Amino acid sequence: MKKYLYFIVFLFLMSCSKFFDVKPSTTNVNPTTISDFKEVLNTDSNASCNYLIVDISSDADSFTNLMTGVQNFPYAKAYQWRKKIWDDGQSDEMYNSSYSRILQMNVILDRINNATIDANSKEVDRGIVKSQAKINRAYYYWQLANIYGPAYQSSTASQDLTVPLITTTNANLLPKRANAADMYNFIISELLYAVSNPNLENMGIDIIHPGKASGFALLARTYLYMNKFDSAEIYADSALAIKRSLVDYNSYNVPTQLLSLSTNPEVYLGRFCNDESFYNVAYSSFYASGDYINLLTSSDQRLNLYFPYDRTIRWYGTYVLTNNSNLTFDYSISVPEMLLTKAECLSRRGQYSDAIALINTLREKRISSFSYSPIEDYNANNTDSIVLAERRKELSFHGGLRWFDLKRLNREGKYTTTLYRYDYDANYNVITTASLSPNSPNYVFPFSTLIINNNQNMVQNERE
Repeated sequence: MKKYLYFIVFLFLMSCSKFFDVKPSTTNVNPTTISDFKEVLNTDSNASCNYLIVDISSDADSFTNLMTGVQNFPYAKAYQWRKKIWDDGQSDEMYNSSYSRILQMNVILDRINNATIDANSKEVDRGIVKSQAKINRAYYYWQLANIYGPAYQSSTASQDLTVPLITTTNANLLPKRANAADMYNFIISELLYAVSNPNLENMGIDIIHPGKASGFALLARTYLYMNKFDSAEIYADSALAIKRSLVDYNSYNVPTQLLSLSTNPEVYLGRFCNDESFYNVAYSSFYASGDYINLLTSSDQRLNLYFPYDRTIRWYGTYVLTNNSNLTFDYSISVPEMLLTKAECLSRRGQYSDAIALINTLREKRISSFSYSPIEDYNANNTDSIVLAERRKELSFHGGLRWFDLKRLNREGKYTTTLYRYDYDANYNVITTASLSPNSPNYVFPFSTLIINNNQNMVQNERE
């Protein structure tokens, strides 16, 4: 039954023309009981998403000149911050797949109120399904808003554009892009609705079913990126009150063990990326940038596990150790992010010792037990930087979070960063091949021409 229901919904989602290519027919979408809708939520496709192209745009990875020279390779274009990423006729699967999951949640939320109770459901399940669908929808809208829109800024939020805000299954609309104020208010309202449901458990029955903890964590994330640090701390505390377990990286030998999310005690809500398209073009993984290696240092198990040595290069580890074409990433909403969120809020309020205590709590589980020593040299001038550096170590290759951090910190103006790309010339001298200045318009991803051409009300992002 689950496969049948999912197939029906899949047919609907694949037919959406105003957002993808073809017009949908809602008559083909026919789950009718509350149990049916529970089954639509009961699939790991809701947790599968691919934002690798965003992470590659950041500052923790390096490409070989062979990779960057491949024509029509969107990853290489994003890595070099080119004006145009997708050629005419190329699909942006990141955009399409995110909206396919949003529209799946829209199907649920459009129809769940009329669903009938059956032998395997109760009335309270109706509200639980709605809450879980809203958390899932909020997650994907937050991702899209931060990829295709600028960093949130209250003074310009009513003018800054994000993505179309689609809340129904009506395919006859040509939606305009929502402004950041409306988008963020919508995301917050979705999450507040969910966490206020007294019947929603603190944790879902498994990592693909959202519970209150994941709703709290996403609220903390949202408020942090709005620079509303008091609210971010409140919701980070709410998530940590439910779960604050950390994995000791000293207990693991290979990254594939860490990617067994179903048994990972840090996870509030599972999200993962399993990318094949990068390898299918580049025939290799990417490797850690020199700057990222220097930041982590050789005693940091995050470097040793995720970027192990292959001869002289630290390639991304799931490629090296599994010897296949899949690059797998953990995008989960988890305890470490909440510890880092709370630490940043504390530091910005001047509670430096409390902030560093949280950073040391995380570092103790990440640094080699033979090398670990707590950070003790901190003050008003360097604590923010210590916290933000730890955030970069932990959350790079995590569904775009490092890229989004660069955007918000650049826009804030206090911690601006210029990014560079390097390569070798014919004499093996290091040369700069590209740079990205703070607040460059190229921090905002463009829409593919297919998306623009399918909707006359879509406005393209300007890049240089």
